Amino acid sequence: MGRFAIVLCIALLAAAPL
Repeated sequence: MGRFAIVLCIALLAAAPL
């Protein structure tokens, strides 16, 4: 489940500027 958490963090960071 570690990768899933990392993917979520990356997605949030990528959507932050939006």
